[in-house]
Amino acid sequence: MEEIVLASSPLTESWFPILLAFLCLLLSFSFIAQPYNIAVLFRKGKDDDRSNLFDDQTRIDIRAIVSQVIFVVCTWTLCSYLLMYGLNGTFRLLTYLKLLACVSLFFALKYLLLLLLGYVFFGMQTFTVYMRMYWQLLLLVSMLGLPLCLFSVLLPEIYAVYPLILLGLLLFGAVIMLLVDIFQLFFHKMVASFYILLYLCTLEIIPFWGLFFLLEKIVVSV
Repeated sequence: MEEIVLASSPLTESWFPILLAFLCLLLSFSFIAQPYNIAVLFRKGKDDDRSNLFDDQTRIDIRAIVSQVIFVVCTWTLCSYLLMYGLNGTFRLLTYLKLLACVSLFFALKYLLLLLLGYVFFGMQTFTVYMRMYWQLLLLVSMLGLPLCLFSVLLPEIYAVYPLILLGLLLFGAVIMLLVDIFQLFFHKMVASFYILLYLCTLEIIPFWGLFFLLEKIVVSV
């Protein structure tokens, strides 16, 4: 009797559920180590209110920050792979690790560029508030985007489009929230429109567009 070889997919790879469990543990640990007030994301008031992202600002647990960083990077990598793996029909751990290295390098360089931007153009207090909001927005998109990507892969094809629509709406909402924060950061500048356009092109649109094509190239070439 011939052995049946299952096609490589998230449903057949043993490392996939292990990774999901690891991400869930990371997120749970970060919330336990550092209580997180998600409602602050939707406050568009004073900077003091918007910067109060944690219940206790006098003690920010470095373990929670590291856990959240790992969670966000791994989740963005996994979501990208889940949406792209159909390009070559394989879902391999080695490919995921390659994508993870690219995404990690991308976020590291992006953080350094944002840090340089804040040091050169803005006061560190204002920039710190913005960075906290930016990070929490990434975390929120990661938490909501991961189950949507999973549903788009695991659900029957006839229903798979609905999670993708919700994912698109989620990303659109995140972009709107980001734009609102940018306008609040730059509104007092006389050349605000120039700063906003420069920021979006150099640190958001072009880098993420380039990352998308790089990840796609890696997936297709495997």
